[in-house]
Amino acid sequence: MRAFVLVTSLSLSLYGCVRSDKVVCGDVVCPGGTHCGPANECVPDACGNDRIDGIEECDGDDSIDRETLRCTDYGFYKGGPLTCSETCVVDTSQCSETCGDYTINGPERCDGMPPTGLACADFGFDVGTIGCASSCTPEFGFCSNLGWQLVPGGADDELYAVYLAAPSTGVAVGRAGEIIAAVDGVWLPVTQTVTTDDLNAIAATADGIFAVGNNGTILRYDGVAVTTMASPTTQHLRGVSGGAPGAFAVGDNGTILRFDGTSWASMPSPVTTDLYAVHVNEGRAFAVGESGTILQLQASGWTQLTPANLPAVTYYAVHVFADAVIVSGGLTTLARIQGNTATVANRPVPDVRGDVELRGLWAASATDIYAAGGGGLVVHWGNTSHVTKQDTPTNRTIFGLASAGDRIVGVTRGGSVIAFNGTSRHVQQPTDFELYAVYTDAVQTVAAGRVLLRARSSDGWWDETAMPANLLPAADAVRSVFPIGNDIYLGSRTLGLFKSIAGGTPTNVSAAAVNGLWATSSPLRIVTVGAGIIESTDGTSFSQTTTTTAHGANMLRGVWAAPDGVWYAVGDNGVVLRRAPSDVWTAMSSNTTKHLLAVWGTAADDVFAVGELGTIIHWDGSRWRQHYSGVAENLVSISGNTHSDVFVTGTSFTRLHYDGISWSRMAAYELESPAAATFRGTTYYVAGKLIERTDRVMANGAEVRCQDPFDNNAKDGTNCDDPTCKDELQCRLGGACETLERVTCETSALATSTYSGVARITDLPCLDHSTPGPEASFRYVAMTSGEVTVAIEDATHQLDLVVTDGEAGHCVLQTCRPAIASGDRQSVTFTATAGRMYYIVVDGPVGIGAPFTLSVACM
Repeated sequence: MRAFVLVTSLSLSLYGCVRSDKVVCGDVVCPGGTHCGPANECVPDACGNDRIDGIEECDGDDSIDRETLRCTDYGFYKGGPLTCSETCVVDTSQCSETCGDYTINGPERCDGMPPTGLACADFGFDVGTIGCASSCTPEFGFCSNLGWQLVPGGADDELYAVYLAAPSTGVAVGRAGEIIAAVDGVWLPVTQTVTTDDLNAIAATADGIFAVGNNGTILRYDGVAVTTMASPTTQHLRGVSGGAPGAFAVGDNGTILRFDGTSWASMPSPVTTDLYAVHVNEGRAFAVGESGTILQLQASGWTQLTPANLPAVTYYAVHVFADAVIVSGGLTTLARIQGNTATVANRPVPDVRGDVELRGLWAASATDIYAAGGGGLVVHWGNTSHVTKQDTPTNRTIFGLASAGDRIVGVTRGGSVIAFNGTSRHVQQPTDFELYAVYTDAVQTVAAGRVLLRARSSDGWWDETAMPANLLPAADAVRSVFPIGNDIYLGSRTLGLFKSIAGGTPTNVSAAAVNGLWATSSPLRIVTVGAGIIESTDGTSFSQTTTTTAHGANMLRGVWAAPDGVWYAVGDNGVVLRRAPSDVWTAMSSNTTKHLLAVWGTAADDVFAVGELGTIIHWDGSRWRQHYSGVAENLVSISGNTHSDVFVTGTSFTRLHYDGISWSRMAAYELESPAAATFRGTTYYVAGKLIERTDRVMANGAEVRCQDPFDNNAKDGTNCDDPTCKDELQCRLGGACETLERVTCETSALATSTYSGVARITDLPCLDHSTPGPEASFRYVAMTSGEVTVAIEDATHQLDLVVTDGEAGHCVLQTCRPAIASGDRQSVTFTATAGRMYYIVVDGPVGIGAPFTLSVACM
């Protein structure tokens, strides 16, 4: 009814200059023939004559057809009967249970608050924070997946090649002239039929976008229209590329064409074998084809190369750099050609047949290469001798790969489009022995349990070292591991500390039981915790440095050192110890009595500790403060890249991620209670006999994905915390606050606001408690300098009001101003600076969703 009144009012206002019978009821202009009701509503003058006239919904109870009109027609699930009010509006006061009453009823999955105990991971996503939509159904806007994913849209037939103009914009071509285009990431067919010939390749050049196909077909898009070009051949064309020194197309029987800016002409070819791909880059042009054919364009024309060590298989793709040429082809062959010598990636790839044809190829550099082919296979080849397999959502042949920004897409035999969001995941079983601990840094990765594994390189291949015979029967074996230089230290809860020199068989160096282990190299210090703290400064002799005066009878469980030499140890009953350089271990007040099982941080004033029953606490340099984890399982391991990119694991397959704003539960796959270690975008999880590894493509200096949950460049923060993202629309509107409304000094009172959606801000630094309920947020830009008072009226007395300084474009991590409460009213008064942005956040504890009234007043 309200919406109808507003529309009617707007319509009548157009005629305000000629009508004199309008009625103003509060802020509503009512039409003629009405008067103002007790709540400033428009009441028809004829209301009460038992006949529906004008804008009346009803007139008398008998005017309501109760056979066809029920409470359910007005959004309720129960109740009735419907009656007619004195103002001739249908009265639903006897109806009950509806979406928006903050109680889950009827078919609702949630109402105001997110579904209790559920996360994005419960709905097929890998990571993210779930919310409650206005329709009382789960909200998935902050959920996302890792690795390769199917993207919306696609084709009805096979797709052979793809080109990206931007991460979410591109064109793909395929069988029988199939052309699909992506706009905002959705791939839809192009209705214009240009050809019925198969289109095998597409590329952008200085002269436009060219697509080539069977029977010599050449299409050109010049930014205005797609046209068919005259072709000097009827041979099937398989590849196209362009740039200095020109645009080229290649095909069957050695066909090579060149575009001179006006037309295509044939070029002399040194071979008669079929050519499948050509690539022009860095002023160089190469073509590849069957039987190991490699061609290079030189001043005298195309010449054939025979690089040493290169297998004579059919090559389907080529990518050219100034110092290397990358080729992929049959028998899972991936090679790097430098000069006249080829380096072939070692095979076999784990869990991959050796006869797969690698048809798609994309490379960011000569040491960052992706190849794809039969059975949905995607492999990655870095600066190592081995390639690693990546999980994909398809088992169809992937024919083409393309990239824009940091997004890679592939097209498949089934007409699907898959996209890589920068994170790959794969699982290995490198040993037949159980693994319990893992550590990784810029130097090496080691894992241990009933065996010691040492990664030969970052490609996931491992060497195995035997453990001492007396260690294998131990019920817990090795539970902590830490490398220093070429030496590796391993901690056992029953047999003490062991040392492996240069990867050799470990020998015992300390009999004191080890629950946690950490070490620094400069200065050298190895620290273990258990019943006390055992330390060594030479790596050989160990002695106890604490007594029970620091931690009583409480067992210590974890230890970590900040880069500046400040150490932290945690243990049972909330014990936290701290030692500054050249100082002694002293106890801290941790704000919890729960057992703490692990500790990690980024700096001496940015430390996380985790423990039993979902406990997470954070040290900011002045106090330990509890974070809301959303889980009740014991949390056993923590590691991360930055403050806004932290990973935690726990019992019952629990896995959490912190993005600097809130903790979200991740999909845990098949690893139960794994240990975790993270460095520069690579995270290892070990449990049982398995090692799971996730790799992120780390952007060079820029947070290029401003809406995913990760700190993609491992610096400056996640998404809106990173200055790179400050101009993104999401960040200009408040980032995590997801600001929906802008308020001004003229907004003296705001209509009642609902408290629902996604809980993105679980911890406001200026509050001493967590606020994991969905927040409401508003944006205020000061037009003039002066005093501003923001207030809310909250009948529940449980909502928090905070005003933050949004100068950096993010509403959470700036200066906080918490409210001063007075009865139902809470207020914040601050001095605003003209032109500066401020964010108003209304939040609350778990399970609290409530309406409130907001007001803004300026002096």
